[in-house]
Amino acid sequence: MYKRDPSQDPVWQAGFSSSLTNLAAVLPFLLITGYASMIFRELILTISFAILATLAAALTLVPMLAAHLARIRFRSGLEQSFLIRGFNRGIGRLQRHYVNLLRPVLKFRYVTIVIALLAGIGIARIGADLGNEFLPQVDDGGVGIRMVLPSGTPPAETDAAAREIESVIMDMPHVDTMFALVGGHLGGGIINERPGTSNIRVQLTPARERPDMSAGQWVAEAQQRLDALDLPGARVSVRPPAIRGLQFSPGGADFSISLVGDELADMREYARDIAALLQGIPGLEGVEVGREDQSPLTRILVDRERAADLGLRVSEVGRAVRNAVADVGQIMAEVEARMADFDLPEQYSLIYSGQWETIQETNRELRTVVILALFLVFVVMAVQYERLTNPLVILTAAPLALFGVVSLLALTQTSLSAPVLIGVVLLIGIVVNNAILLVEYIEIGRRQMGLALEDAVYRAAEVRLRPILMTTLTTILGMLPLAIGFGEGAEIMHPLALAVVGGLLSAMFLTLFIVPAFYMIINGFAERARSMLFGS
Repeated sequence: MYKRDPSQDPVWQAGFSSSLTNLAAVLPFLLITGYASMIFRELILTISFAILATLAAALTLVPMLAAHLARIRFRSGLEQSFLIRGFNRGIGRLQRHYVNLLRPVLKFRYVTIVIALLAGIGIARIGADLGNEFLPQVDDGGVGIRMVLPSGTPPAETDAAAREIESVIMDMPHVDTMFALVGGHLGGGIINERPGTSNIRVQLTPARERPDMSAGQWVAEAQQRLDALDLPGARVSVRPPAIRGLQFSPGGADFSISLVGDELADMREYARDIAALLQGIPGLEGVEVGREDQSPLTRILVDRERAADLGLRVSEVGRAVRNAVADVGQIMAEVEARMADFDLPEQYSLIYSGQWETIQETNRELRTVVILALFLVFVVMAVQYERLTNPLVILTAAPLALFGVVSLLALTQTSLSAPVLIGVVLLIGIVVNNAILLVEYIEIGRRQMGLALEDAVYRAAEVRLRPILMTTLTTILGMLPLAIGFGEGAEIMHPLALAVVGGLLSAMFLTLFIVPAFYMIINGFAERARSMLFGS
């Protein structure tokens, strides 16, 4: 008796290939380090184990349940209902219209590919203008206010200025609680004395109770009111909510410039010049010089010889602190433009740190991850198909997702961030599945049904349209709650969901046309090359 090898089953092959490509796309992410790894490592591990679990269930549990359920003689008659019959008729019409639209695309397939390439260049230009940030602004309602008065300000005057700020804040809407420290700050359970300063922690009401005002809008309004207060000599900055424990620089600032040198007095002067130079940059708020608030009543003299014996070095760090919701990339471009003409002696140096440095590092690592993911996906498919042409065709689905990613981000005015880049990595494994379904059935039509190349493409397009729609739309519907941003704390995953939803939508529509056209082009070249090398 003949026993069929399950490894030759096209459904088994397509499912196994899809799972392996998904794993190959997400596993390289585990190689990255830094803040992105700290925040998203558990997510990638969860996705990886979920892929393995669903593959095991699809190959064992689902066939077993299907075999048992097939024995049930009871028929619900649901397939004969008006709703189901109407849905099937709609899918049938959609399949016919799709094949009719595909015919001119395949007839002018070279023109189709050229148009796709030109559109890709346009999308890349739009993506370059989206802006950059490491993480989107969270809205847990925790707002910080920092006041710095001139050195030597008496404690009584500092306290009076802080109370004026408190009265302004208490008159603002949506304030739940407020806690103030004057003359120092509390961190890690340790109180540090800093004369002439005040740190105020404001907790806003939950975001669902203030739908008309986000934390960012509250911060902007609070900054305007405190600027209008015009406290003599005071620098007051309002900082939006941030992830607790996530600091981009030693001082907790999103952006800092460290000035390194030997002469303390000179560096203090240069630091003041830098701070003045950076004033007025849109989106750059709370610019101040570190250690400017030292009290002149206390003077510490460093024994340089003793310090040298201990291997220590006396240095001064001047920081230009920024706390903004605006695009970090645009701010950095303006900062670098202004600093280009700043005359600094050779014995002094500047070190940029903060969120921009984190963005650059994350982008470098994720670019490596994307390249490695594409390579592993290609290798997995090359082993499965035992040829190079089909994996090359299938991989064209990956860049097609970028059309939807960039378009949806631009439409929602969302900046590029680490969650967006992670969503793109996840998309690599997801979007190639539709191409696998399509290419797999084209091969079945050519090898097992004996169809000509063009007929096999049309047949695969008609048969595979329904599962492609089903798998894509179910994934999109699963991502919709995150994409809409339901619930508190959804801000971090919101860009990731937008990237996945936009990428899936564009990849689904473009895969149905670009992949068949590219398949015919690549296979045409392959057939001619085979004839030239080995003869007919």
